[in-house]
Amino acid sequence: MKKIVSSIIIFCVIATASMVYFLLNKTSSQWQHINMIDKYSNILDDPITKITLRTSIDSAQWVVFDDSDLIKQWEICLKNLEIKRDKSVSNTSTMNGGTLVANIHTNTAEFIIYIQNDSDKYLQIDDSFYKINNSTNIPFFETYDIAITRHGFTTPWN
Repeated sequence: MKKIVSSIIIFCVIATASMVYFLLNKTSSQWQHINMIDKYSNILDDPITKITLRTSIDSAQWVVFDDSDLIKQWEICLKNLEIKRDKSVSNTSTMNGGTLVANIHTNTAEFIIYIQNDSDKYLQIDDSFYKINNSTNIPFFETYDIAITRHGFTTPWN
């Protein structure tokens, strides 16, 4: 009788552990919108008021804009952006530049998005990497180039 009870308990523990593992990994392996990430859950709640773009983490040439037509491109992008957690990407390519940076300001918050512009695009939020769905167009260079023409560069010291 003790063997049966022990077997049932062991089975229940294994089944519970398997379910927890499945539930925790299920959400990270599916495509999801950026506002499904806890830290970015309210990124679409308020209108974007200003965006700062840098072509690398250590770039001292920034482009800052609040143009409604350029901001609209980012709002559309963020609304449609689909990402999927990818644990195979390492943080090494962000060393000494290597990554595009978008600081997105709203009335209530600031969101920083790091974009690895490899053949497969990745978004970095804190220490986690998310693959970007190929159908998503991130308007980084389009808005960057237009903003340079309209406003020129700024630096962290301005």
